Amino acid sequence: MVQEAGMLSYNSGSIYAKWVKDMTDAQSADGNVPGIVPTSWNWNSEWAGPVWDAAIFIVPSLLYQYYGDVESIRSVYPTAQRYLKYLATIENDKGLLKDGLGDWLYYKAITPNDFMVSCYYYWDYVLMSRMAALLGKPEEEKQYAAKAEDLKARINKHYFDEQKMTYANQTQLSYALPLYMNIAPQKYRETLAKKLDKTIASNNYSLDFGFIGSLIVPEVLSRFGYTETVYKMVTKETLPSWGYWIKNYDATSLFETWDVGRNIGDASRNHPSMGAIAAWMYKALAGIQMDESVPAFKKITIKPAFIKELQFAEGYHESVYGTIRSAWKRTGNKVQLDITIPKGCIASVVIPGQPAQQVAGGRHSFSFSE
Repeated sequence: MVQEAGMLSYNSGSIYAKWVKDMTDAQSADGNVPGIVPTSWNWNSEWAGPVWDAAIFIVPSLLYQYYGDVESIRSVYPTAQRYLKYLATIENDKGLLKDGLGDWLYYKAITPNDFMVSCYYYWDYVLMSRMAALLGKPEEEKQYAAKAEDLKARINKHYFDEQKMTYANQTQLSYALPLYMNIAPQKYRETLAKKLDKTIASNNYSLDFGFIGSLIVPEVLSRFGYTETVYKMVTKETLPSWGYWIKNYDATSLFETWDVGRNIGDASRNHPSMGAIAAWMYKALAGIQMDESVPAFKKITIKPAFIKELQFAEGYHESVYGTIRSAWKRTGNKVQLDITIPKGCIASVVIPGQPAQQVAGGRHSFSFSE
């Protein structure tokens, strides 16, 4: 959930690569993996299920994207193969999955677990196909891609209502998850994104999701041009929101649950699981985005969202090639954007109402009127 935020904020490749090896070590004989790694002999976490277990595909994929690390993919690949064989043994009569944790510590809206674990089952195969391609295994790439397409069709058959244009039980995450994973049919994606935006607006711009939604919903909204909605949702000072924590608790850390003042046992006030919003800030507000055609920010997209309620935003990422920086400031109706691109890299700079501009390494400035 928060690995991308960790990689954007810190030089964390080595610790995440070590974690991938821990996942391999923790795999049980039947191919299943615990939901908590490193794990303990007296703490069984195999109940966590596919949403949590997807880390064995997500983390090595991110390590490749951010650091060009193929070795982590190579080392985890047999583990991932055994895990997919295990999941095949627990498919239900729909050819999907049903058990495991879903959107943990949601606020009120409960997105169905069977829908979520089935979507992540599909996503496992998408990422597995990409890993096979990177390792030069074309036949396995095709095999895993075909299974992913089959699962996509099954998910759409059982959870998508084409007449109502809804997924599952119409929660914020139910709309966002199929868009994030490209499960939703291409011709309906803009409509579904608009419905997601309207769902949040009709809830007075209040979020209603848990760990998984805190990553997926903001990412999807910004991907489809609704970054203003995310900003309103994030900065609200009423429960639930990140802004609520700051106003009411003077929070300088992330909490484990939205309603942290309620007695829920051992809820932490220093917990990373709602922390994916940091990655959203880098990618949407500062606009530092990766061109995924090549790894490690060799190609960069600078595409800030010039939020009307903000007067400035600045962010930087220490990539393997050097510092990527983006800073913009509004003065009246004028906006100034200053960027730094590492030597040897190229960037596409996207400014509203203008064609994308290609720049090489160095410092560059742009200005425009709103």
